[in-house]
Amino acid sequence: MALKRQYVQKIVVSDKAPKSKKVKKEFKDFLFTTKFNTPLNSQIVCDAIKKIVNEINLMRDTLTEMELFSAHCFRHTFATRCFEAGIQPKTVQAYLGHATLQMTMDLYTAVMPKYLVSEMDKISSLYDSIEEDGDNIAEKIYLEKMMETADIIEFKGDPKVV
Repeated sequence: MALKRQYVQKIVVSDKAPKSKKVKKEFKDFLFTTKFNTPLNSQIVCDAIKKIVNEINLMRDTLTEMELFSAHCFRHTFATRCFEAGIQPKTVQAYLGHATLQMTMDLYTAVMPKYLVSEMDKISSLYDSIEEDGDNIAEKIYLEKMMETADIIEFKGDPKVV
């Protein structure tokens, strides 16, 4: 019964709405358009996000409520995820349509806390390997110097340093 009512309501509304013409040439590549094939304005998108967030928050307590955000946050998220996925900065710049790479890097990227730790682990492991290599080299030089200056006495075929 509910589906039949929605179908009837849709027919009534669409009969009263102005008939949309063909998609205008300048709007043909738009991903999101109204039912009249015109671009969505920012207020429609903001209202939709607000409605969704409010519905989610009805199911949550005050401490876990979701904050409102704008559609522009999706650009920031997209750019950040591109960089996390290893996409080249110039490619991300092209995706976002920025005139300069600096704009992309300064405004549309963010470092996530978990990446701060993993990046620090990279430098830490580099220093660990340098330290290990340094210790090995120092030990080798020390042993060579000891062998040069020490008197070697053989006991039962094994060289011993005195």
